Amino acid sequence: MLESFSSEMGSPHPAQGVRDRDSVAMPASSSSSILLAALLVTTLPGRGLAATGAPPSAPAVIAENPESNVYYDWERLTTDGFDNHGNDYAWSAEVFRDELYVGTLNLLTGGQVWRSGDGDNWEQVEGAGFGSVFNEGIRTLIAYHGLLYAGTNNTTTGPEIWRTRNGVEWERTSFPTRIGNLSVRAAAIFQDQLYVGVWNQLFGGQIWRTNNGMDWQRVAKNGLGRITNQDFSVLQVFTSDDGIERLYAGTLNPVRGGELYRSENGVDFEQVVEGGFGTLFNQAIWSGAVLDDWLWVGTMNILFEYEIFRSRDGVTWEQLPPPYPGNFQNHYAWDMGVFDDRIFVGSLNILDGAELYAFDNDPVSDLIMLNGFGRVTNYGVRVLEEFHGDFYAGTANPNDGCEMWRTPSASPRRPRRDSRKD
Repeated sequence: MLESFSSEMGSPHPAQGVRDRDSVAMPASSSSSILLAALLVTTLPGRGLAATGAPPSAPAVIAENPESNVYYDWERLTTDGFDNHGNDYAWSAEVFRDELYVGTLNLLTGGQVWRSGDGDNWEQVEGAGFGSVFNEGIRTLIAYHGLLYAGTNNTTTGPEIWRTRNGVEWERTSFPTRIGNLSVRAAAIFQDQLYVGVWNQLFGGQIWRTNNGMDWQRVAKNGLGRITNQDFSVLQVFTSDDGIERLYAGTLNPVRGGELYRSENGVDFEQVVEGGFGTLFNQAIWSGAVLDDWLWVGTMNILFEYEIFRSRDGVTWEQLPPPYPGNFQNHYAWDMGVFDDRIFVGSLNILDGAELYAFDNDPVSDLIMLNGFGRVTNYGVRVLEEFHGDFYAGTANPNDGCEMWRTPSASPRRPRRDSRKD
């Protein structure tokens, strides 16, 4: 059963404008707030003032793994949360109108949006959670039909979706408020419609779609009949070896382990993975990407190291171990990106600092970066995005503020090896 929702659009919202007051207020969920804090924030130091976005004056740090098969020349572009320590995470990224946009998590002012046309000079285009501190972060950015859409994390009054034509003037869409909805974490374009996945701890995750940003249909609710599927944490479009394009939806399920569903029409879903690929410790299908003829997904594992799986048909899956297994602090495959004909996977590692892996279709795997680019407080690589032929990585760092890094294509160091045979 489809549930439709539409309303008239409010007035445009300037970069520092006033929040739309027509949303329905809900009591804050203490349990969800505690969970969010436990997952996202370890310490909250004193915060800086508004950022300038200028590149750091100190020389960029070059971080690499000397045992890697290839050399990536990483350059740090921003420091200390775009010079604002309140920007804990680079939480989302998208290329729009030939500029790279980055959304942040900021628990003090509300999420911010930054953009750059060259990766060196950054401009703040949204600075205060679209007028509400409850919009703690910009968790999703996606370009659709000539507009840039931003989905928020809001555990108090419910997530919102905003959009812009020029990157500066934002307007709130009519995305509806539902009791228990906390965050818009995932988004994808499938059959010319925009789909978003919603986190709801009380009643199970939801999937909504629109063809114009104004009229929304809920195509999945109650975690597709299993309320322990609290979130649709990843949405990925993939054409399998039968030639059929489908929408794949991965879930967060802390009771049974993450699950994966797929649909040919965006409404009727079939389950293709259950029980966290055989272990309930894989509590979520946390990231996904497509390389050539393979669908790749990564998990969130609360006890051990995250796991990577790939499939040609979307039903039969092959597991790929990390190149250096046994680091049980790499709990999240937090984001995936495609660059240099490889799948890159950024990890969450609170103790040792984030790590970045790359996988070939051979498959050959490499540990590309370790120890949070040389700064262990960079405990996660949260966003990965290609822009102007270079590869960008945004970090999670609640202690010092998020950072943005960039590398060109790799330079060979030595013949590649399959590290799994070592």
